[in-house]
Amino acid sequence: MSYKAGLAQAAVMPVSWSKFAARSGGRLPPFFSRVARTDMSAVGGTSGGSGGALEMLQSIAASDRLLYLQELVLETAREMSGNGELDGDAPLMESGLDSLAQVELRNTLSSRLHGMQLSATLFLDYPTVKGVASYLLQEIMPSQGVRGGLQRVVLSADASSEGLAVVGMACRLPGGSDSPAAFWEMLAEGRDGIVEVPASRWDVDKVYDANPDAENKCYVRHGGFIDDVELFDAAFFGISRTEVASMDPQQRLLLDVTYQALFGAGENKRTLLGSLAGVFVGIGSNDWSTMVRGASVFTGTGCSMSMAANRVSYVLGLKGPSVSMDTACSSSLVALDTAHEKLRHGKCNMAIVAGVNLLLSPTAFVALAKARMLSPDGKCKSFDASANGYGRGEGCSAVVLKRLSDATAAGDRVLAVVRGSAVNQDGRSASLTAPNGPSQEEVILTALQEAQVSPLDVEYVETHGTGTALGDPIEVGALKA
Repeated sequence: MSYKAGLAQAAVMPVSWSKFAARSGGRLPPFFSRVARTDMSAVGGTSGGSGGALEMLQSIAASDRLLYLQELVLETAREMSGNGELDGDAPLMESGLDSLAQVELRNTLSSRLHGMQLSATLFLDYPTVKGVASYLLQEIMPSQGVRGGLQRVVLSADASSEGLAVVGMACRLPGGSDSPAAFWEMLAEGRDGIVEVPASRWDVDKVYDANPDAENKCYVRHGGFIDDVELFDAAFFGISRTEVASMDPQQRLLLDVTYQALFGAGENKRTLLGSLAGVFVGIGSNDWSTMVRGASVFTGTGCSMSMAANRVSYVLGLKGPSVSMDTACSSSLVALDTAHEKLRHGKCNMAIVAGVNLLLSPTAFVALAKARMLSPDGKCKSFDASANGYGRGEGCSAVVLKRLSDATAAGDRVLAVVRGSAVNQDGRSASLTAPNGPSQEEVILTALQEAQVSPLDVEYVETHGTGTALGDPIEVGALKA
C-alpha cells in the first residue's frame, strides 16, 4: 500500500513464502507467519550447526559431494541474482550480487544446508561458486575437503636469514608529532590529531555538504593534518628557489624527514656521499600535479612520484637501489619488504625506508566520499560497533635499516629488529578492492615463517583497520586463524 497525493493504493500479488523465508534465514517474521499459508518446515532448520548438512552429504556418493554442493550454490546464486548465466568461476559480486543480495544468499544457503552457520564474510573469503562449495565441503566433512592449502613462499637459498636492525628513525605526523618521542606521547595520552581542514589547504565550507549525494561535494570536513608543510630549507639541500617552487611538497617533506632519520643513525652528507645506500619510498597520492599552473623545466621532475626516492638519492649521493612505489595503503610496508630483500641479498649496505602522504586538494576526498569509504567525522573506529569508514591523514615517517651483523659491528644503537616480512595479493577476489581472508592468512603465515617466530610469541599487532562492517571481521578472522 502506498500513499501519494491523498490517495491510498492497494496491490495484490502472489508470494512464494518458502523463498521469502529462505532469504530471511529460514524463518518468517511473526506478522507474515500469521498470513502465510504454507508448511515452513520444508524450508529447513535453523539449528546453527552442520549436523543436518553432514547427514545430507553422507547420503550422497563421496565422488559426487563436491559437485552436489557446487550445483546447490550455483542454483541458489542464480535465484538471488536473477542471472541464469552465472558461471561457477566468476566472482559473485561481478554477477549482480551486491552486499544485500549476498546476505540473502548466505541466509538461503544456510537454510538449504539445514541451518548450517555461515560467516558474514563468506563470499569475500570465497568469492566464486566453486570456492564456496569447496569451503563448505571442507567445513562439513574435513576428511574429504578439497579446499586449496595456504600457499607460502619458500626462502631463497642465497638469501641471508639474519634480521635487519633499525638504527635511525624520524617522523612528521599530525597532532604536533614531529619526532618519534612526540608521537609516542600523543598515543600514550589518547590524542588522535584529527582537526578541521586547515584554511591553508582549501576552503572546507565550499566543499562540504552533509548530503553524500551532493555533486562535487564531500560530507567530511576533518582529517589528520601536519603543520608548516610549506616550510623547507632549500639551501641546505642545494636546491634553487626556482626548482623548489615546482616541487611537490611531498618531495620536500621526504628530504627533511629522511635526512633527520639518517642523522639520528649517525650519518651525515659526507659519510653518505657515494655510499651503497638504497632508498625505498611508499607514496600514493599526487595532489600536487592537479594544482600546478603553467609549466617550467622543473615541472616534470617536481610532479613525478618516481622522483620522490630518486631525489633523496641524488641530493645525498646514494648509489644503491632507489624506488618509489604505490600500493595504496600498504605502500610503506611494501617498501620495507623490498628493502628487506635487497639488504638480505647484499644489493645495498644500508636502506632508507619512508612513507609520505600530503592532502593538498579536496579532489580525492570528494571521490572517496562518493564511494562511501570515509568516516563522516574523519576518525577511524576500527573493530567497533560505531565503525563507519576511515579517516584520511597525512605525514611522513622514515627508518634506517642495516643488516644486524653490520650494525652490531659498527656499534650502532639498535632501536628494533625486523625479523621477517611478506607481500602477496588477493588474486581473483570478490572485487578489485574487496579484502580476502585466506590471502591475509597466507601473508601472515609467510611472514611468521620467514621470521622463524611462533604466533604465540607475537604480543602486538598493528592492523589495517578499514573501519567497515566487512573489512574489520576479515582482518580479525585472518589473525585468529
